[in-house]
Amino acid sequence: MPTVIKTFTYTGTKQQTVIPAGATSVEFHIWGGGGGGGGGDRAGPGRSGSAGHYATGTIDLTAASGQILALGVGSGASGKNNGRGLTGYSGGIGGTQGPNGSSGHGGGGGGATVIQLAGTDVAIAGGGGGGGGDGLNSVGTVGINSNDPTVATPGTLGENGADHSGDGAGAGAGGGGADGGRSGNGPGGDDGATGGYAGSNLVPVGGTTDNGSGTTTGGTGSAYYDTGIAAGGSGGSLAGGNGKAVLIFTISVESKVKIANSWKSITGIKFKHSGTWKNITAAYTKVNGVWKAIFNSGVDFTSTAAGFGDATGNASSGTPGSGGSGGGGGCSIICTKLHELGYLSDEIYQADEQFGHWLRSNDPDAYYGYLKWARVVVDWMSNEGPQCMFWIQDKIERNAQQKDMAVRWARRIATPWAEHMAYKMGVLKQDNRAGRYIMNIGIAVSRLIGKFVKHTNQPTKNVAIGYAMWAMFGLLYIIAGVK
Repeated sequence: MPTVIKTFTYTGTKQQTVIPAGATSVEFHIWGGGGGGGGGDRAGPGRSGSAGHYATGTIDLTAASGQILALGVGSGASGKNNGRGLTGYSGGIGGTQGPNGSSGHGGGGGGATVIQLAGTDVAIAGGGGGGGGDGLNSVGTVGINSNDPTVATPGTLGENGADHSGDGAGAGAGGGGADGGRSGNGPGGDDGATGGYAGSNLVPVGGTTDNGSGTTTGGTGSAYYDTGIAAGGSGGSLAGGNGKAVLIFTISVESKVKIANSWKSITGIKFKHSGTWKNITAAYTKVNGVWKAIFNSGVDFTSTAAGFGDATGNASSGTPGSGGSGGGGGCSIICTKLHELGYLSDEIYQADEQFGHWLRSNDPDAYYGYLKWARVVVDWMSNEGPQCMFWIQDKIERNAQQKDMAVRWARRIATPWAEHMAYKMGVLKQDNRAGRYIMNIGIAVSRLIGKFVKHTNQPTKNVAIGYAMWAMFGLLYIIAGVK
């Protein structure tokens, strides 16, 4: 029997055709879009999204003549942006990283590739799950190739990744599918988030599916597979590969005519009406009491943007991220605490945040060395930290005394420091000379510390470090009095 092969790549449109006379079946090979890679932070570049799924099988068309066959090829997610599919079958948007730092966003979910006959789903290859973003202290997890279904509506739409409200990574989003994938979870602090789940598949009886492994899709042995199709996006916000669809129609009857001793297929018949030739779209003959198609003029698809794409996925069911020290550097975590206590204006605090982001990117040794010692000061300001005032027997009283001293000294030192940074960032017109001296000394010491410590923001309870911090604070306290 003759066949007609149609190949589709992602175009952002819905493809559809009317099943022609004589078409008995269509074999399909479809791939969903890959999940997007998460964004990075100091701990890593972000986690990879999972691959889009592969599905293959055969759809019976013997009773489908004149019905509409519709198809939508899913796209891979681009970083945190969701992969698109037929409306209701797209992936979710990657979770947003916390606003108080530079952690990574979650990757978006891939769009599903869907085939519908007479408005009913008959075959679906799920989109991949988005990778989790990385944080300061730890990496996230990759997008998940298997499906954990959303309970939201529509159930075919992937969930958006869980956001972070402090300083930490956003979670990976779910992929679209027969069951849309669920979101990953955000971390508690400046850590990595978890990846989202892929969408699920649908095939007719006798069909098969392959969810792939990691960023590698299934169906790589198919003659219709192309390199990069449906691949999961790598960490660093890289996009997942777009899906693909190949349809192989089988036509039951074909008529021929002999021309110059050569048999030619009849692909169309015309008749003249009012002086104009008109196409006969189908012709039949009765054989043994059964009508058979004489010829088929082909399988032609039209495309439309209507019914394709979703601006966002379902709301996340994942756990939102929270916590984290906030800030990007400079005197950030100390200034963040002073700002919370009402001792630093919004204008100067925001300028400090901008400088901190710059320092983190351009001088990481100074940034992480600063975090090592400044974290101790912030702990003291929060009734925690190393217990240095050993002469005070009552721990509650000791913590209160350490907090009072730390806040007073931090205000004296951090205020000129922050004003100098605000001047450097163009927020203040007049520099603070004491702040300039404090910054020069503080950056040099922090850079030296940063060369010999692990680049994390983990707190310490070490008493020796506590005394060293009081000594450094004493020096900066004196310099802060410079006019």
